[in-house]
Amino acid sequence: MDRKRKILLIEDEQDSCFFTKMNLEKTGKFSVIALSDSQEAENACLREKPDLVLLDLVMPKKDGFHILKKFKDNPLIQKMPIIITSGLGREAFLISQYDWSWKPKYFITDHYKEPIEESDAESGKPAYIVEAFLAKPYSAETLRRTIEEVLREF
Repeated sequence: MDRKRKILLIEDEQDSCFFTKMNLEKTGKFSVIALSDSQEAENACLREKPDLVLLDLVMPKKDGFHILKKFKDNPLIQKMPIIITSGLGREAFLISQYDWSWKPKYFITDHYKEPIEESDAESGKPAYIVEAFLAKPYSAETLRRTIEEVLREF
């Protein structure tokens, strides 16, 4: 039997945490550690050593940008695959992406998966690359499929 893949979910909305954890664990493929306190994220990641991190972008206290920077600057966890989840729509993403210090390999919604073109160093390539930007709301099927695709590469 294959081992369950461990997912660290960092999400401040309790309902979203509960339903994401429930939907992923009922597949029998994943074990989910849900964390709603963004300030505990780095310690939890070091302690739990997850196979993948689902990171909400907009949170109180420390937002996803801050957490992502901490993860990518820590040599013990910097190569861990990360999927950013956010209620920012495609338009907000496309407008804001060049202002951010990170960039996803893919932008994903329930209806499509769009590869993001790499920018070169001269145009201000972001310092931090994540596996995907998953736009909320998304279906349990889209989340599961995205996680499985990312984990196949790791």
